[in-house]
Amino acid sequence: MGYNVREVRKALLLKLEAVEDKSRRHPRYEIYDETGKLVGSTHISHGARDINDSLLTLMARQLKITTSEFRAIVVCELERLDYLRLSGQ
Repeated sequence: MGYNVREVRKALLLKLEAVEDKSRRHPRYEIYDETGKLVGSTHISHGARDINDSLLTLMARQLKITTSEFRAIVVCELERLDYLRLSGQ
């Protein structure tokens, strides 16, 4: 089951408090811990409308969590502190 790009972007920006870097070819989303250390980053391609399962898996890997954990973040079952704990921070 895939997700709409808006849902995933909203989860990255609002739930994980990611910083959006638009200076690159594709918008990059970087997540920092309380000390300013980069914990994980991923990107979303321009023009994409939906994120299928394989892309969701790649994004989860880039964020250093499992696909099921990333899905839980998107559907509001996990919060930022849960993500930091799961990613090893």
